Formats: sequence, structure tokens, C-alpha cells
Amino acid sequence: MEDNKSKLNGEEAAFIKELVLRNDTLIRNVLKGVLAGKYLQLAEECISETYLLACIRADVLKEHPNPDGWVVKTAKTKGLELLNKQNNAKLLPLEEALCIKADQNVEEEAQYNIWQERFYISEVLGSLSKREKQIYKLLYIDRLSVPLAAKTLSISEKTVLNVRRIIITKVKKLLFD
Repeated sequence: MEDNKSKLNGEEAAFIKELVLRNDTLIRNVLKGVLAGKYLQLAEECISETYLLACIRADVLKEHPNPDGWVVKTAKTKGLELLNKQNNAKLLPLEEALCIKADQNVEEEAQYNIWQERFYISEVLGSLSKREKQIYKLLYIDRLSVPLAAKTLSISEKTVLNVRRIIITKVKKLLFD
């Protein structure tokens, strides 16, 4: 099928970039759950393909009632697709699946899943101490390096690494126990 529109206009490009960046942390957390041990191997490919699909569907996404839900659900679907492809399973191609008109129940399920994933994230963050939240924000939201996070908080790199280890332990305990 030939697409009449080969490039995004500036407004669409800015919309898609902001949409994906706004949901980056949630997408990565969802992919960690979906991909598990293959997260490091497949996450960037999932995010890239999600971004590409969002660009292809930009005109629809601008009018979509829940573009945040769409981009997270698409990343999750792409993660499952890549995981199954690695396991030699056959799935309906994602582009074909996206073209199937979603009924109200599918949209409500997607919104519920996003709410549930955000609930778990907020529960995990709520269990962290003030210092742990500061370090979490610097490392995982602001994406600073350990040395820069240590310098920002005027603490040692070893302290940042120790707190990061504590954060990871708490997150694993809350999510997997």
C-alpha cells in the first residue's frame, strides 16, 4: 500500500516526540515486565519500532482519545511480538493488528492496564525514603550518571551505588513477591 504522506510535518513530529518521551519511563517499566531477562537485548528495538509506528500513525494519534495508552500498549505488543519472534512463534503482524478497529472493551482494558502499571510504579516509589527518591529521580528520570548524581547531591559515588542497590532490591521485592 502506497502512502501519500512520506514525511511528518513539524507539528506531528513534535507531538510524537513529546508523546514517546513523556511515556518513556512507563514504556521501559512495561517492557521490563514483558521482556524479563531479554530486556537489555530487545528494549531499544521495541522502543524504536514503537516510535516508528507512532510516526506512521501520527495523523490518527493526534485525534486518538488516549494517545498515551496507545503508545504504551503498542510498546507492550511490540515487546511480546519480538519475544515471540525470538521463540519462533507466529503472531499477527503488528501493523495489521493496529489497523483492526478496536472496540470499546479493548480501549477500556488498555486504560485499566496503564492505570494498574502506574499504580504499581507509584506504590514502589511510595515505599522509598526521601534520599532513595532523590537518587531514583536523578538516575532513572533525569538519567544522570552515577558520578553526576553524586556531585548533584554532594555525596560519594559509593553512596549513590549503595542506594541504587537498595532501590533495585525494594522494586524487585514489591513487583515480584
